[in-house]
Amino acid sequence: GQDPDDDSLVRLFRNIKTFRNWYQHYWDRYGFGETGKEVELSLRNGQSIHLRRKTSDFRTARSIFSDHSYLHPPIEIPETGTVIDVGGHIGCFTLFAGGKAGKGRVLTFEPEPANFQLLQKNVQINQLDQVELFPLAVTAEAGEREMFYPKKRTSTGGSSLFREGPESFRVDCTTLPDIFEKQKLEKIDLLKLDCEGAEVEILQTVSDELLHRIRQIVMEIHVPDRMEPVFGRLLQSGFERADYPKKNYAAFFRP
Repeated sequence: GQDPDDDSLVRLFRNIKTFRNWYQHYWDRYGFGETGKEVELSLRNGQSIHLRRKTSDFRTARSIFSDHSYLHPPIEIPETGTVIDVGGHIGCFTLFAGGKAGKGRVLTFEPEPANFQLLQKNVQINQLDQVELFPLAVTAEAGEREMFYPKKRTSTGGSSLFREGPESFRVDCTTLPDIFEKQKLEKIDLLKLDCEGAEVEILQTVSDELLHRIRQIVMEIHVPDRMEPVFGRLLQSGFERADYPKKNYAAFFRP
C-alpha cells in the first residue's frame, strides 16, 4: 500500500534528511521516466542504491532508510552482529544492516532473479565485504518450489510461494537449520523476515534449540490471521514482543 503520510511535510522532511537526491521520489511518484529504468538514489550516509522507476522499489527504500521500519527500539544491530535478511529484494535492508554491522556478518537470501541481480550490484557498489548473498528462498524444507510473480509486476517484492499470480518460476530453497549449520553460526543477533507469508512455516518448524540462539526477530506480516500460534510460540520461547509503530510489522527480542 501507499505510505500513509506520503504527501505530508513529515514525509518530505524525512526524505530530505535521508536522501541527497530526495526529489527522485517525487519525479517517480508523478510519473516521470520509463517504467523499470534504473536510477541511483544517493543517501546522506554515503551509501547509494540502484532501483527501478515506477516500481515498489522506491516505497521500499523510503520504508527502510527513512522510516527505519525494521529498526525501532529496543531492536538494534550490534557492530559485530550477525544478521540474516530473508527476502533481501534489491538490498535496501542489507545495505542498512551492513552500515550498522561493520564488523559483523549479513547473510541475505533473495530467490527472484531480477531482484537478486540488482541486490548483487547494490552490495558491490557499496563495497560491503561483510555481506554474503544467496539466490535462495528460505522455507520449512530444502528443495525446489514454485514461486509466483505478483499480478502487478511493478510490485517487485511481491513474489510468493502462496499467492498465485499469472506467472511462476522455480526456486531453490534452504532452511534456517541449514543456514545455522552451513554458515557455522553460534547465534543470530537479528533475523529479518519479509517473505510474503513464508515466515509462518519458517518459524513454526525451527527447533526450540535453534530458536533460543536467535536474539531478535523483526518481520513484515503478510498473513495476519495465521500469526497467532507463531507469536505464541515465540513468547513461550522467552521472547518479548516490542511495541512497534507500524501495524503490519512485528518485532520480538530477548530481554
